Amino acid sequence: MRWRVLAAIAALVLSAPLAVPLAIPAARAQDTLTTERKVPLGGSDVRGLPARDKLPPPFGANLFPGSVTAEAGTQQGTAVSSEAGTATAGTAGATGGAGQSAAGKPATAGCVPYTVGTGPSATRNEVNPDYAVQPGDKIVLHVYGAVTIDDTVTVDGNGDIFIPSVGPVHVAGLPSRQIQTRLADELRRVYLKDVNVYATLGTATPINVFVTGAVLNPGQYAGSPTDSVIAFLRLACGVDSVRGSYRNVQILRGGRQIANVDLYQFLLYGRLTAPSLRAGDTILVGKQGPTVIVQGDARGPFRYELKPPYTGDEVSELARPYPDATHVQVIGVRNGVPQSYYLTTARFSAFAVQDSDTIEYKADLPSDVITVSVEGRVQGRTSFVVRRDATLLEVLSYIPVEPQFAATNSVYLRRVSVAEAQKQAIDQSLERLQRGLATSPSITEGEANLRAQEAQILQKFIDNAKNVTPEGRVIVSRDGVVGNVRLEDEDVIVIPSRTDLVLVAGEVAIPQSVVYTPDADVREYVELAGGWTERADRSRIIVQRLSGETVVGSHPLIMAGDRIIVMPQTNDYTIPIIKDITQIIYQLAVGAGVLVAIQNTNNP
Repeated sequence: MRWRVLAAIAALVLSAPLAVPLAIPAARAQDTLTTERKVPLGGSDVRGLPARDKLPPPFGANLFPGSVTAEAGTQQGTAVSSEAGTATAGTAGATGGAGQSAAGKPATAGCVPYTVGTGPSATRNEVNPDYAVQPGDKIVLHVYGAVTIDDTVTVDGNGDIFIPSVGPVHVAGLPSRQIQTRLADELRRVYLKDVNVYATLGTATPINVFVTGAVLNPGQYAGSPTDSVIAFLRLACGVDSVRGSYRNVQILRGGRQIANVDLYQFLLYGRLTAPSLRAGDTILVGKQGPTVIVQGDARGPFRYELKPPYTGDEVSELARPYPDATHVQVIGVRNGVPQSYYLTTARFSAFAVQDSDTIEYKADLPSDVITVSVEGRVQGRTSFVVRRDATLLEVLSYIPVEPQFAATNSVYLRRVSVAEAQKQAIDQSLERLQRGLATSPSITEGEANLRAQEAQILQKFIDNAKNVTPEGRVIVSRDGVVGNVRLEDEDVIVIPSRTDLVLVAGEVAIPQSVVYTPDADVREYVELAGGWTERADRSRIIVQRLSGETVVGSHPLIMAGDRIIVMPQTNDYTIPIIKDITQIIYQLAVGAGVLVAIQNTNNP
């Protein structure tokens, strides 16, 4: 029937051909892919992972001056000074081993922890205006005029203070900045006029707070309830830069977490969202999260701790690369194997970084380096930074495979420039088809109505076809030999898996995969898939090899791993643009791996 032009076959993963001349003699792929040499092709652009004793300081370490572990000091072989005198890092304590204090804790350089009651904040009179008054606090009260009072009163256990002739006044929980207003209101209830009040919080009751977790000197420390989390962390010599997190500092009260402090928010934006501390609170420094090392052309060459989603965009926001940084070199470990990536700063924004990655921003990078990745049945690393003049066989010699599982004679490339050219060709064909729909003449009224319906169906086909993205496949294998093609930036080398199946799709009754049978022709495979549909064009069968090589005809030779596409007939339309439709269907089926349907929804 006229409207049954093409059955809906979607998402058939095929390939896009671009034949590459095999003028250069090439070795057999089976011989080149099994070599396992660990020599980087990128020369000095591919470096080893940084030594642990040469890591940059963590971002935020300057919050806690002198908080350097003895282990770090020993690695660098330096003597450091503390407030108590000069000591060589790593010197044995009175009873501890090398690098430990007498208490068995990691020794620190330049930091002397305070014990209970000796902290510098215990006697300070600095008061935060948002500090909530607590029992035991002292309030200095001056009343003059109709009555005179000069006294320092203490907040009792009920949270009250006593004022002569007025009685108890509840002040517990009141912000310190509101003390004077509250007391003036209470006094003026008794003394209606000529009463002036000056009141201020004298001293806040010292509190003891536990500081523990990944800090250099965990313990109990005395301070003021107006002291910040940072002040108490300094008493404990700061966050352990090897184990501790600057982004996960928990405040516990009564065994329950009441707040979580991200010190990066303070360092970057001046925000320190934490409640006033109380006696018995615990500051718990959590375990260090994933970290990355930033080097090169950036304002902040530090070791950064990250939070999800762990992307390059987060790293760049923290490191603030200079405007002339155009590329990023990423060195890390993926699946237990060292990897190297070379990206533009734009692509790096969405790149997924991982723990211990080394990230180097580079300005005006040399143009003789490209990035090539590998997909398919491979073992080991899947990304290479190579010379710009590197060839396919050079890179293949570094890729270990299992020949019994990998189809090494069917290697192909996916190339960005080819995909763009294929997309442009498809779009141009679709534009011609659309113009043909608009300009096709009609002779009779019945023919005009018929063509209007056909045009509506074809317009849906055009809209769907515009969303197809070509694969950009480059054929580099022929007759089991891989051509020595020069690679381009962002090329993807694909090594398919061996298979004993043949995929049959298109205008067949039941599209499916069937077992390869030697000497069977295409018609036998179609019969195994349920036979031809009434719309099948039996004279035009497309067969694609694993390598992407395409054969078109009525009796093509079938090999293991082939994909058979039975094309539809396109001669049911009255519009004289059948040639354009046929060309587009072929481009989509072969170039993008998708067969887009043209179908009347009323007559499926």
